Amino acid sequence: MPIRHIEAVTINQDTSCFVELLLRSLYATHSDLEGIRLTILDNNSTDEMRQLRALAEDKKIPIVQTKWSPHSPSLPVLPRTYRGYNRSGKLVFNPKGSKNPSITFATTGRNSRSVIGNALSYLVIGTVTGDADSVRFNQDQISAMQQQFIDLKRTRWGQRHTPPRRTFRTSLHSGHYSTGDYNTCNTSHFLMNMWLEAEVIRKAELKALGSTNPADSPRITSGYREPKHSSNTSGTLHQYGYAVDMNPSARIYVATYLTKRREMCKRVEKLYNDSRYDVRCHGKGSNYHTHIEYDP
Repeated sequence: MPIRHIEAVTINQDTSCFVELLLRSLYATHSDLEGIRLTILDNNSTDEMRQLRALAEDKKIPIVQTKWSPHSPSLPVLPRTYRGYNRSGKLVFNPKGSKNPSITFATTGRNSRSVIGNALSYLVIGTVTGDADSVRFNQDQISAMQQQFIDLKRTRWGQRHTPPRRTFRTSLHSGHYSTGDYNTCNTSHFLMNMWLEAEVIRKAELKALGSTNPADSPRITSGYREPKHSSNTSGTLHQYGYAVDMNPSARIYVATYLTKRREMCKRVEKLYNDSRYDVRCHGKGSNYHTHIEYDP
């Protein structure tokens, strides 16, 4: 029967007593270690090594010093997703450990782009003492949504406006309308600041109908929209969560539905006769609806 040949390596870094215990356990439980070659790689340990060295010399086990030291630079542990966005070709990105001067970051390998062609994800490369290691990063959901405002050069209120992270929601239940009503894009995060107005309009419409049946409530036909879904230059206030489109319930009208939609729009105009609000009745045919927005 041919003799097995096994080469085993263990690493020591200030754990000499445990490496010694490992070796003594190995020899105590195996009487025949023929064909096995052991090597200890030591990372410049500073603990007491006399007993380990004596055992290694007795068993003819080499101890090899590595080039590692406590002062050696190392690639930091970086998250797979990051919070940050790209402005004018410069990546706004500061992961934990990136201040190490021996590490350089580059944005290469771009493959995810916005509707106008700007990169939405990056391959970030950290270089350490000449050895390169690469980790792929993608913007998290909110950063990617913020990126759309920057890439599409969205302007509002006289200046470029990127909604802060704290304003994005994951859910909203205002009492009678829910996340699915307000989040038209069905994204994981969205913006919506018109939930109170929607509830006020609902209450006013049911009062005008003399109804208490929830099924008679007006419908939200459009809430939050991502900037990339807006075709005009500045976009609409839907992208900031400051606009909502509504229509009467289709359940109670059939032949006179268009007329009832116009009547609802007139009531909303009277309800929000305020310079801060803009109420519009627009759209053609089945797309006719009441649009209400608030400009802060």
